[in-house]
Amino acid sequence: NAQIKITDGTSLKVVSGGSMTITGDLASDNGILDNQGTVKLKGKLENNTSALFSSTSSGTFIFEGSTQQEITGNADAGFRGTTVVNNASGVALTSASTGSSQSVNGELQLNSGKLILNQFDLNVASTDPTGAGASSYIVTNSTGSLKREVPADGATAVSFPVGNASYNPVVLSGDATATTDTYGV
Repeated sequence: NAQIKITDGTSLKVVSGGSMTITGDLASDNGILDNQGTVKLKGKLENNTSALFSSTSSGTFIFEGSTQQEITGNADAGFRGTTVVNNASGVALTSASTGSSQSVNGELQLNSGKLILNQFDLNVASTDPTGAGASSYIVTNSTGSLKREVPADGATAVSFPVGNASYNPVVLSGDATATTDTYGV
């Protein structure tokens, strides 16, 4: 299995229209992934830097292993562009105490498999996750929660595609006279 490690201020760039499949793990210690194309990861993702994804990343990052994949390391990867869970065995935020909460600052697609939070939070930006259903949702099995901002406009319904042993989605909307706030489910 091939492993890629980005270290000490170096960056890995995948250009628009380009693609890369990592058959092993992707690890970062103060490195940056500038993804404008498509990256498919078959192994685990370990991030030990402030943000793995560059602020200009607009490509697609796909978790596509055949066994459960893990997001580990002591820092938020700061996913950008489109993040896809396409692994029937699922993807888990590590259950180790050295892990970190994660954020998706773009689109989250739940194509196949569950995204398991364990004791860490997942912050998802304003775009509703897509593809959720009985076999593809965010598992809140411990103290971790899905966090989303709910605007106080009286109109916007914000989706929380969560469950534990089964899919139990929640939809919240804020009253127009309320305050925009971040909620965790």
